[in-house]
Amino acid sequence: MRSKVLIVNPASSGKMIRPKLQANNIQCDVYFDSEHDPKGMLDTINIENYDNNVSHLEIDALQNEKYDAVIAGSELGVELADKLASELGLPGNSPLTTGLRRNKNEMQDALKKHGLAYIQTFLVDMDGKGLNELHEIKCKKYIIKPVNSAGSENVYFCNSRDDVINKISSLPWGKINSTGKINDQFLVQEFIEGEEYVLDLIVNGDQITLVAICKYVKGQSGNNPFVYNRLELLDPYDAGLAPIREYAVAATRALDIRYGLVHMELMLSPAKGPVMIEAATRIHGGVAPSLFESCYSPSLLDTIASLVSEHRVPELDSKLVKQGRVYFHVNKHAAKFSGVDTISDSKLKRIPSLIDYFVTVKEGQVLPATEDLFTCPCLVWLANDNAFDLESDIKEVEHVLNGVFNKELVSA
Repeated sequence: MRSKVLIVNPASSGKMIRPKLQANNIQCDVYFDSEHDPKGMLDTINIENYDNNVSHLEIDALQNEKYDAVIAGSELGVELADKLASELGLPGNSPLTTGLRRNKNEMQDALKKHGLAYIQTFLVDMDGKGLNELHEIKCKKYIIKPVNSAGSENVYFCNSRDDVINKISSLPWGKINSTGKINDQFLVQEFIEGEEYVLDLIVNGDQITLVAICKYVKGQSGNNPFVYNRLELLDPYDAGLAPIREYAVAATRALDIRYGLVHMELMLSPAKGPVMIEAATRIHGGVAPSLFESCYSPSLLDTIASLVSEHRVPELDSKLVKQGRVYFHVNKHAAKFSGVDTISDSKLKRIPSLIDYFVTVKEGQVLPATEDLFTCPCLVWLANDNAFDLESDIKEVEHVLNGVFNKELVSA
């Protein structure tokens, strides 16, 4: 019998799940909860590409469909996917513990409870309630971020306790963030020094397989020191990365993740070793899953197909078969985007390592300086057998895109 899945709110890279599953003879139905999509991330989805559009979540009707799995197609679908899988009696993660996988404060509490390295964290609300705990964090630098968010949205760096206190009043209180949640609480956390890694795992009960491991390279843009520059793909079999993998597996258990995808960001701290920043039970966002198709075997998308159709995950971690990078273009100044001209497009497509590029903005749009993933104007993904050639090609990409995005600066 043909396998069948219900994909909930596929946005961003969640759109890549359907074609891979359909290519493996898996029926893909879809449900859109567009009322809780503040940034319109679901607007770009072509419903006609799915086998069926589910418009009403009537459990009796869904049970008759005999689904094999419910998949969260983005952060917007995690909570609902947990709930539906439970109500349909399908493999999934308990809706009773969804908070461990959505609420960043609960995540850190879970790490602490299970004896794992964690980030000192406390909550603060609009009137400053909770700030009295600031003196309990023994550090000099701090991070402020929403309890629920994604894409580095509304993440702020503070150099002192006074900076934290002064920043509280100017936070985007009451605004709806990209996950459809109201910013009614923010986290204040100790700033962890170190290198940032991201791991993608797939889980089936007691079995956890590492599908991809990458390293973020970030830099300064304006007042934000955490703007993404690159994502570098690493080898899961690198012995030096074993402590990171072991910690990620333990953190996965601490968050009560029993089924499906895990996307985890962590720091390798000289003082603490690996320590989780946050985790999500959905596909790696952006263009990375497309790059993984060229660089890892089996790829992230391949393992989703195996989980659904064969009810298993690979026994061994994925292998790195080609060097890969995602380049995030940083727009350093406010600018009006006049489009990618034919000459620049031709130059980009002649670069040997280039797989593809994606412009996130529309022609004629006035661009702010890049502050986070939502203000990154262009992503480029590249792969090459030779790391030196790959780096050379990335420099050429940056040169071309600097010409594209800095043509018409907007006066202050």
